[in-house]
Amino acid sequence: MNCTFARLFIGALTIVFVATAHAQKTPPKPISTPAPEYPAELVDTGLSGKAVIEAVIKADGSVADAVVKSADQPAFGAAAVAAIAHWRFEPGTNDGVATDRKVSLPFKFTAPQEQQMNAFFKRKVFLKLTEPVVSQKDFGRGPKVAKDARLVYPKALVGSKIEEKVQVQFVVAPDGTTVNPKIVGKPRMEFAFPALMAVAQTTYQPPKKDGNPVFVEMTRTLDFTEERAERGREELPGDFFGGGGGGRRRGGGGGEGGGEGD
Repeated sequence: MNCTFARLFIGALTIVFVATAHAQKTPPKPISTPAPEYPAELVDTGLSGKAVIEAVIKADGSVADAVVKSADQPAFGAAAVAAIAHWRFEPGTNDGVATDRKVSLPFKFTAPQEQQMNAFFKRKVFLKLTEPVVSQKDFGRGPKVAKDARLVYPKALVGSKIEEKVQVQFVVAPDGTTVNPKIVGKPRMEFAFPALMAVAQTTYQPPKKDGNPVFVEMTRTLDFTEERAERGREELPGDFFGGGGGGRRRGGGGGEGGGEGD
């Protein structure tokens, strides 16, 4: 072989090898990732958890062959698989060419806050009322408190001496329990949830108007001071009122793909 030709041939091989060794790979990038719905079969359980889905992101950006790799609850896995079928990606590439790519996608589910309260109190604190509600003004002085709940001063603020007045609107049911509490105005976030907790635990004498049981809408202002609420510094259980999830039945979303296939 001519020496000059041999050198050129070896040089060409070197260029091809270097180009191959530095092949550019890009992972799939999510474009549209609608959140999964919180599973209907877990409503009012207050359960939160995770699921990991393995799937193939196709060269056209669609998702195929989705399977549950792991899930804290089978329902979380099923909800994640149902959601990922509607996801769309910018496909992964090899040297600029779109290719199929196997990935692992994590999902986090957080029970909606209203459902967490229902689970914690083991009753429907939040519900849709189908009967008329009497206003506090029309009822008169309002139902009398049968058992008041102590206020829980936020543990994160202990020592700060911060005081807050929190107004809560709610409905007293015919059995004297409270339902559908909601914060009026915008108090400090740390005080909002203890206020809802206090109202949900308070019971009233069963309200009646003209001898008939009724629902009565009321508004109450709770005065938080560290001295008055100091004995109630216990923490809320689990991820009570944790973040994540939008809407009444929404759970958390998934993350970006990872873990290349063959």
